[in-house]
Amino acid sequence: MATTTLADLIQHQEFTKYFNQQMLAKSTLVKCGIAAPDETIAAKIAAGSGIEGKTIDMPFLESLDNAGDSEVPVEATGATAEKVAAAQDTAVVLFRRKKFAVTDIAAIMSGADPMAHIVNQMTPYWDKQHQKMLLAELAGIFGANATAYNADTAPYGNGGDAILDITGEAGNAAVLDKNTIMLAAQLLGDHKADLTAIAMNSVVETVLAGMDTNAGLYRASDAPDVLAKYNGRSIIVDDTVPYDPATKVVTIYLFGRGAVAWNQLPTPHPFETDRDKDKAIDYIHSWVRQIIHLRGWKWNGTMAGLGPTNAELGTAANWKRVYDKKRIPCVMLKCKLG
Repeated sequence: MATTTLADLIQHQEFTKYFNQQMLAKSTLVKCGIAAPDETIAAKIAAGSGIEGKTIDMPFLESLDNAGDSEVPVEATGATAEKVAAAQDTAVVLFRRKKFAVTDIAAIMSGADPMAHIVNQMTPYWDKQHQKMLLAELAGIFGANATAYNADTAPYGNGGDAILDITGEAGNAAVLDKNTIMLAAQLLGDHKADLTAIAMNSVVETVLAGMDTNAGLYRASDAPDVLAKYNGRSIIVDDTVPYDPATKVVTIYLFGRGAVAWNQLPTPHPFETDRDKDKAIDYIHSWVRQIIHLRGWKWNGTMAGLGPTNAELGTAANWKRVYDKKRIPCVMLKCKLG
């Protein structure tokens, strides 16, 4: 009697396609709308060139916001021409691998859809890894923002011009309340409506729910694909978002739709298997190359390996802002919990 092995399942030509489809369907970053494929990178993937190496260039045209006011026509006098300058954003390629060990998994795979069983284990794992990588990037990016713009006069609190940090305020002025998130969004001025999602620690979600019992923050356990909302903004709950229980200082991020470029890059062998027959253990090797990049903040650093570690992503010196502030729909809020 023929036996279906793990290798038979993983080496199936549809597995990688199936996995990528599931990642798009299940990814929290994609579901809440803050992550979307970058068209320039997608075109390079389709062409099979321009995606080699450790970084990928993302050229763009400068905003017309600084082009000056319009002119009143003067007879027989031509208009003043404003040039639209080209500039360049740069995304760093995130190259990661993971080895999974499972015992007698072929027997477990005897259901109607064995590929789905495997993917359902891998998808949540990589989804959480994606969030950790993005949070590491944000730590570096907002560290760079605080360094570069700390001397500027911010509308509220202290820090960079995309940071609302009220932790140094006295008493309740440092504590999260119903208005704090709104004030953080105000950092983008008349673009504040572009901010459509919030990333927070689960402790913050609990505090917000206590402030407003009508907020309906919690997701039903039987509807995990439905994201909770707060004042119309989708909530990403992740306990790796910074929270210090000793000081009660929390970090909250507000994002806009499509703020993050998220592209899966091809690899020669994204999934491979081997087996230790003596121990009856099957191994699954998963290789991932991808872009998870906050548009407008250029990777400007170096890395020791084939891709940056989370610690390197979190280093402020590795990032440089290349967009105007209002064109980057992402701000950071630091405050305390009461």
